[in-house]
Amino acid sequence: MKKDKMFHGIFRTMLYSSALLVLLKSVKGFHLQSSEDTILFLLSFIASIIIGFMIINAGKGRHIEFSDAIIGFLMLNLGVETTTVFSAINSIINGIISERAVVYQSDKSKKYFNTAMFTVIAYVVGTIARQLLRYISFSQKYFMFSLAYSVIFIGLYLIFNALIVKIEYTLSTGKNFKFSSESIKLLIINFVVSSMLTATLYIINETSGILGSILVAGDLIILHYCFFIYRKLQVRNEAIKALIDITGNIVKYGDFRDKCKHLIITLKDLIPYNICAMYTFEIEDDDITYPIVYNGPKDIDIGELSIDLSNEGTTLKTVKEGKIYISRDIKRDRKINITGRLAEYCSAMIFVPIKSGDKIVGLMMLGGGQDLIEFSNNEVYDIFNILSNQMALAIENDSFYNNIKNKADRDYLTKLFNRRVLERELDILLKTKTPFSLVIYDIDDFKVTNDTYGHLAGDEVLKMISEVILKSIRKTDVPCRFGGEEIVIIFKDLSKEDAYIISERIRQNIETTPVHIGSESIYITVSGGVSSYPDDGDTKDKIIGAADNILYSECKRKGKNRVCAVSVRGSKNTLMSHA
Repeated sequence: MKKDKMFHGIFRTMLYSSALLVLLKSVKGFHLQSSEDTILFLLSFIASIIIGFMIINAGKGRHIEFSDAIIGFLMLNLGVETTTVFSAINSIINGIISERAVVYQSDKSKKYFNTAMFTVIAYVVGTIARQLLRYISFSQKYFMFSLAYSVIFIGLYLIFNALIVKIEYTLSTGKNFKFSSESIKLLIINFVVSSMLTATLYIINETSGILGSILVAGDLIILHYCFFIYRKLQVRNEAIKALIDITGNIVKYGDFRDKCKHLIITLKDLIPYNICAMYTFEIEDDDITYPIVYNGPKDIDIGELSIDLSNEGTTLKTVKEGKIYISRDIKRDRKINITGRLAEYCSAMIFVPIKSGDKIVGLMMLGGGQDLIEFSNNEVYDIFNILSNQMALAIENDSFYNNIKNKADRDYLTKLFNRRVLERELDILLKTKTPFSLVIYDIDDFKVTNDTYGHLAGDEVLKMISEVILKSIRKTDVPCRFGGEEIVIIFKDLSKEDAYIISERIRQNIETTPVHIGSESIYITVSGGVSSYPDDGDTKDKIIGAADNILYSECKRKGKNRVCAVSVRGSKNTLMSHA
């Protein structure tokens, strides 16, 4: 890795040094001999800027544009030095245009690299093409000379470009760069079209003067625009087709959580994200929401993906607008507020609210880098609208099913699931060998509360705790009343660390929520023990027993009002929180 970084640094230093030397030499040789040359220079500059607004995405960070033809045309008419200066200025201007209009590259080093690369390529390839043509004689000056020069120049220009990009990518990432078949096809189109256009521009300029060049330049812009629109439509249609296949397949998978998990994993093949999270929530009732499922780097935990719904946060306001929102630079975007390690892995984000009627019932969040930005530039709103509608339908179906099923499965007092549901859910998870975690809560000094304030007060305590829990967990979690003052929450497909984070947040919320007994307000605390399958056992009794043991040995006996988790070895746990 250190060698790769060293070679990458050497490569960039050589490129920048070469570009500086080439540019200094070209500036000295820069000259426009006549007013016609000046007009050609300005005309080419305007055409190149217009084309810069219509970059054609070829995938894998590769872009196609027919401004190569303009560079070749200037080489034929104005010489190597003048065209090299033009190429340097054009690269800088197009870097600014692409940042603000199309690609939004916030990486300044990439702009410097592109400017240096195109400056060196223009000078080297222009010089080589001139030298090669000295050894070839042409009977038909304009046609044969311009065609031969165009083919040689454009061919070498694209080859050098691809070679430098490949070296840069390989040295910076340590991975081998490969052009996709679609990218190669577009490169070939670029070569053929740019070669023909270069020759055509030169011939018409020689025979018809500036007016003819203006007409051909206009045709070049129109042609480029047609390819630009074609590529956008092609990418969008391919993505819609793939998305329909993906969303159609989710009916094959088990419960709602399984459907969501399958969806975000398969979406990775369609959408180049680094992190994807799926949420469901009731904004009017919830305090905080965690993703039902998420996919991303291992050191991103569920706490960093939580959304606080208890205040009017910047990001929440944007989500509540109910419209798909694409942020191409989360550090500069004032409509969202992304912090922590999440901001380290993502420079761009896409928020897709899931609506049922006029109500927001969920959210899909996708975070990524340059690839995600490029994907979002291809008129992807239709794609995300389809995704949003499909997920809204899945949520509605799940809610309808649960409403029917829950009437017989809920505890009357707390509205939590009863013990029968707990047993059933654990049986299913163990039978299917689905990883899960659970927490057992026990109310601290509950008997004292009952003896002091009466059993009706105890009921109010249980209802308060249950309300906090229901507002703090995910739609796919299973909260159950286990005994008199004991509550168990099953966290499906969640690691022990993530289950601990949610359990500790619940404990904190319970501690700060008052219970009103007549004119008096009292505060209650709970202790919790966290265990997981398969780490802490392979049966219901072992997993519940592990959580129960850690609850009493590390929480109740050592001060209460804390959450502890069973360590991997089954002894004391390092995850512990004191009030």
